[in-house]
Amino acid sequence: MSVLRIVVILSLAAGVLCAVTQLRAETARLYYEMSRFDRYAAQFRAELREKRLALARLQDPALLRDRATSFRYRTRLATNSGARH
Repeated sequence: MSVLRIVVILSLAAGVLCAVTQLRAETARLYYEMSRFDRYAAQFRAELREKRLALARLQDPALLRDRATSFRYRTRLATNSGARH
């Protein structure tokens, strides 16, 4: 092989390596940004749940109390029936 051919092949290989490195760096940056947005979304979902719960409490506290009592009763039943087996 001639020297020119070797230089061209090595230059192309170096260019490909630089391009791959750049793409990997960009991919890592985008994944970091996506994870940051996922954290924001989870934070906003938790805040929305809290606000909906507060709204439900304000709208009908007796209904919530009844639901909680019913849930406790069902949980007790499930616990007691599980203990018998």
